[in-house]
Amino acid sequence: MPIFTVSSWKETGTVAQARAWVNSLAKEIFPLVKGKEIIVLPPFTALSAVSKDLKQLNLPIKIGAQDISRFEEGKHTGEISAVMVAEFASYVMLGHSERRSQLGETDEIVAEKVRLAKKYNLTPMVCVSEIPQAEALKKLINDFSDLIAYEPVFAIGTGKPDTPDNANEVAGQIKSIFPQARVLYGGSVDGSNAKEFTQQKNLSGVLVGNRSLDPNFFLEILKNV
Repeated sequence: MPIFTVSSWKETGTVAQARAWVNSLAKEIFPLVKGKEIIVLPPFTALSAVSKDLKQLNLPIKIGAQDISRFEEGKHTGEISAVMVAEFASYVMLGHSERRSQLGETDEIVAEKVRLAKKYNLTPMVCVSEIPQAEALKKLINDFSDLIAYEPVFAIGTGKPDTPDNANEVAGQIKSIFPQARVLYGGSVDGSNAKEFTQQKNLSGVLVGNRSLDPNFFLEILKNV
């Protein structure tokens, strides 16, 4: 099974900055890809440009979105639907704690988005901060078998990651709920600690936020997972 290495840019980056990030990896990434599934999650506005550049450069990086609408289509001004995202991406992150806390996303909304993602052949990556969120997803979608990212709130952007042992324990609890899911760890991941997480029995990779915005830091993480 590959080690998943995911770069999420959050609400950061113009199209020009996104293209520069992709091009800066062009020569250095190829020796680092063996055994890895590398995924980049740019903002919606850069999905098309990043997708195009990845294809032109033949880079072994998959593209994903940071969210999709809970609505399939229609009169929902400003929303971006799953079918729109599927033109460019193969993955989508859902239920991040920032969306839950800042935008009021509930477990039910996350489940609705998972169903739409699957309908349009997007692989969902559902973020959970605690076991009750995984248990809630189980009640709503019994047979989830894709990606779950364990991201404890205290570790996101703080420089204070969870311990690899505890992350592995939580991942084990998640896998007891969803045996077929692959669990990633996210929260203050960098080049110095990435390997400690990916070596854990129950973890299949890492989700990186701020540290991956600098392509050099992202390359350092790829060297160490």
